[in-house]
Amino acid sequence: MNLTCGRARALLIALAVLSLAGCVSVKAPERISFNEPPPRVDSNRIPDTRDHAHARQLLADAYARNQYLEREVADLREDVDELEREHDACAKRYERLQEKCED
Repeated sequence: MNLTCGRARALLIALAVLSLAGCVSVKAPERISFNEPPPRVDSNRIPDTRDHAHARQLLADAYARNQYLEREVADLREDVDELEREHDACAKRYERLQEKCED
């Protein structure tokens, strides 16, 4: 009896696996490439430089601007958080006032 139940169970499991295998679709990538050169840089946006010192100065200016923009983003995120807190407080106050009006 156990042998028959074991075979039936194995058969059911095999059928379940086979039916699920038909639902799975595996797609290979269209193209695989190794050591492919990086995409070209838009040289229209690269400023002309006179010499190495001038290039270093432009790079330092770019880093300074990046740091400034990162500080601006952080400040704006703080403003968003503060405004969200104020909005939540106003929404709760509005709900309380609505409940008072209904009474």
